[in-house]
Amino acid sequence: MRNRVQRLALPLSATMTAVVVAGCGTGGSDGGADGDPLTMGITDKVTAVDPAAGYDVGSWIVFNNVFQSLLSFPKGATKPEPEAAQSCKFTDEASKTFDCTLRGGLKFSNGEALTSEDVKFSFERTIKINDENGPAVLLDSIKTIDTPS
Repeated sequence: MRNRVQRLALPLSATMTAVVVAGCGTGGSDGGADGDPLTMGITDKVTAVDPAAGYDVGSWIVFNNVFQSLLSFPKGATKPEPEAAQSCKFTDEASKTFDCTLRGGLKFSNGEALTSEDVKFSFERTIKINDENGPAVLLDSIKTIDTPS
Protein backbone atom coordinates (compact mmCIF):
# COMPACT_ATOMS: atom_id res chain seq x y z
CA MET A 1 0.00 0.00 0.00
CA ARG A 2 2.87 2.34 0.80
CA ASN A 3 4.32 1.99 -2.73
CA ARG A 4 0.93 2.84 -4.23
CA VAL A 5 0.69 6.07 -2.14
CA GLN A 6 4.25 7.03 -3.11
CA ARG A 7 3.52 6.43 -6.81
CA LEU A 8 0.41 8.68 -6.63
CA ALA A 9 2.14 11.40 -4.63
CA LEU A 10 4.22 12.85 -7.50
CA PRO A 11 1.39 13.13 -10.07
CA LEU A 12 -1.00 14.46 -7.42
CA SER A 13 1.58 16.99 -6.26
CA ALA A 14 2.27 18.12 -9.83
CA THR A 15 -1.47 18.49 -10.54
CA MET A 16 -2.05 20.54 -7.36
CA THR A 17 0.93 22.77 -8.18
CA ALA A 18 -0.41 23.37 -11.70
CA VAL A 19 -3.85 24.28 -10.34
CA VAL A 20 -2.39 26.71 -7.79
CA VAL A 21 -0.04 28.34 -10.31
CA ALA A 22 -2.85 28.69 -12.86
CA GLY A 23 -4.79 30.71 -10.28
CA CYS A 24 -1.93 33.20 -10.02
CA GLY A 25 -2.32 34.60 -13.54
CA THR A 26 -3.52 38.15 -14.15
CA GLY A 27 -6.11 37.18 -16.74
CA GLY A 28 -5.23 40.18 -18.89
CA SER A 29 -2.37 42.40 -19.90
CA ASP A 30 -3.85 45.90 -19.71
CA GLY A 31 -3.90 46.04 -15.88
CA GLY A 32 -7.35 47.67 -15.79
CA ALA A 33 -6.28 50.62 -17.90
CA ASP A 34 -9.61 50.67 -19.73
CA GLY A 35 -11.21 52.84 -17.03
CA ASP A 36 -13.65 50.21 -15.78
CA PRO A 37 -14.59 50.67 -12.12
CA LEU A 38 -13.03 48.40 -9.55
CA THR A 39 -15.44 46.31 -7.49
CA MET A 40 -14.17 45.33 -4.08
CA GLY A 41 -15.77 42.45 -2.21
CA ILE A 42 -15.39 41.77 1.48
CA THR A 43 -16.94 39.30 3.86
CA ASP A 44 -16.56 41.48 6.95
CA LYS A 45 -19.67 43.33 8.09
CA VAL A 46 -19.58 47.10 7.50
CA THR A 47 -21.18 48.67 10.57
CA ALA A 48 -20.58 52.35 9.75
CA VAL A 49 -19.65 54.62 6.87
CA ASP A 50 -18.80 57.50 9.20
CA PRO A 51 -15.21 57.29 10.52
CA ALA A 52 -16.39 58.70 13.87
CA ALA A 53 -18.83 55.81 14.32
CA GLY A 54 -16.98 52.72 13.20
CA TYR A 55 -13.92 50.90 14.43
CA ASP A 56 -14.36 47.44 12.96
CA VAL A 57 -12.48 45.67 10.19
CA GLY A 58 -15.28 45.91 7.61
CA SER A 59 -15.82 49.64 8.13
CA TRP A 60 -12.10 50.41 8.10
CA ILE A 61 -11.67 48.62 4.79
CA VAL A 62 -14.21 51.12 3.39
CA PHE A 63 -12.59 54.09 5.19
CA ASN A 64 -9.12 53.21 3.89
CA ASN A 65 -10.46 53.14 0.33
CA VAL A 66 -12.56 56.33 0.57
CA PHE A 67 -10.83 58.69 3.02
CA GLN A 68 -7.27 59.91 3.23
CA SER A 69 -5.33 59.71 6.50
CA LEU A 70 -2.48 61.77 7.88
CA LEU A 71 -0.43 58.58 8.14
CA SER A 72 -0.96 55.11 6.75
CA PHE A 73 0.74 51.74 6.80
CA PRO A 74 2.07 50.67 3.41
CA LYS A 75 1.40 47.04 2.54
CA GLY A 76 3.48 44.81 4.82
CA ALA A 77 4.94 47.71 6.82
CA THR A 78 5.06 47.96 10.59
CA LYS A 79 5.77 51.69 10.68
CA PRO A 80 3.31 54.34 9.42
CA GLU A 81 4.35 56.70 6.65
CA PRO A 82 2.95 60.11 5.73
CA GLU A 83 -0.09 60.11 3.43
CA ALA A 84 -1.89 63.47 3.65
CA ALA A 85 0.91 64.64 5.92
CA GLN A 86 4.21 65.80 4.55
CA SER A 87 5.76 64.74 7.85
CA CYS A 88 4.76 63.75 11.38
CA LYS A 89 6.91 63.30 14.48
CA PHE A 90 7.00 63.56 18.24
CA THR A 91 8.59 66.86 19.22
CA ASP A 92 9.36 66.14 22.88
CA GLU A 93 11.28 63.45 24.74
CA ALA A 94 8.16 62.25 26.58
CA SER A 95 6.38 61.51 23.27
CA LYS A 96 3.41 63.63 24.31
CA THR A 97 3.45 66.23 21.53
CA PHE A 98 2.92 64.99 17.99
CA ASP A 99 3.42 67.45 15.17
CA CYS A 100 2.21 66.93 11.60
CA THR A 101 2.71 69.17 8.59
CA LEU A 102 0.18 68.72 5.77
CA ARG A 103 1.29 68.25 2.20
CA GLY A 104 0.57 71.26 0.05
CA GLY A 105 -2.19 71.31 -2.55
CA LEU A 106 -4.57 68.87 -0.86
CA LYS A 107 -8.20 69.36 -1.88
CA PHE A 108 -11.60 67.94 -1.08
CA SER A 109 -13.51 66.24 -3.89
CA ASN A 110 -15.40 69.51 -4.49
CA GLY A 111 -12.12 71.34 -5.17
CA GLU A 112 -11.92 73.27 -1.88
CA ALA A 113 -8.53 73.34 -0.19
CA LEU A 114 -7.94 70.99 2.75
CA THR A 115 -6.49 72.88 5.71
CA SER A 116 -5.13 72.03 9.14
CA GLU A 117 -8.41 73.41 10.55
CA ASP A 118 -10.26 70.68 8.64
CA VAL A 119 -8.02 68.01 10.16
CA LYS A 120 -8.60 69.49 13.62
CA PHE A 121 -12.36 69.45 12.98
CA SER A 122 -12.23 65.74 12.09
CA PHE A 123 -10.44 64.82 15.32
CA GLU A 124 -12.68 67.03 17.48
CA ARG A 125 -15.82 65.70 15.75
CA THR A 126 -14.83 62.11 16.50
CA ILE A 127 -14.14 62.99 20.14
CA LYS A 128 -17.42 64.92 20.47
CA ILE A 129 -19.56 62.17 18.89
CA ASN A 130 -17.85 59.60 21.13
CA ASP A 131 -19.69 56.70 19.49
CA GLU A 132 -19.39 53.54 21.59
CA ASN A 133 -18.35 51.64 18.45
CA GLY A 134 -16.04 54.33 17.13
CA PRO A 135 -12.37 55.21 17.60
CA ALA A 136 -12.92 58.12 20.04
CA VAL A 137 -11.56 56.02 22.90
CA LEU A 138 -8.20 55.98 21.10
CA LEU A 139 -8.14 59.79 21.15
CA ASP A 140 -8.63 60.16 24.93
CA SER A 141 -5.03 61.24 25.41
CA ILE A 142 -5.43 64.35 23.22
CA LYS A 143 -5.43 67.48 25.38
CA THR A 144 -5.32 70.13 22.66
CA ILE A 145 -5.07 70.41 18.91
CA ASP A 146 -3.30 73.47 17.59
CA THR A 147 -3.36 74.64 13.98
CA PRO A 148 -0.77 77.41 13.77
CA SER A 149 -0.74 77.46 9.97
